[in-house]
Amino acid sequence: MAKGKWQVFSNRFNGRNVYRVGRLKNSAEPLHGGNVEYYDDENTINVWTDDETDKEQLAERLNRSGL
Repeated sequence: MAKGKWQVFSNRFNGRNVYRVGRLKNSAEPLHGGNVEYYDDENTINVWTDDETDKEQLAERLNRSGL
């Protein structure tokens, strides 16, 4: 079971776009709620945010680190 690359997911809440970093748990399956792992650790609380650039940078760092 190969995991997908970290990427930025977007959603629309109360008329505004928000962003969060996640990846597919199993890249052989389609995207659905049960097949997404969102990034979180004790230093980087990954909540939905307006800052798309920050989340893009986080996804790039995670992919470079090999997590």
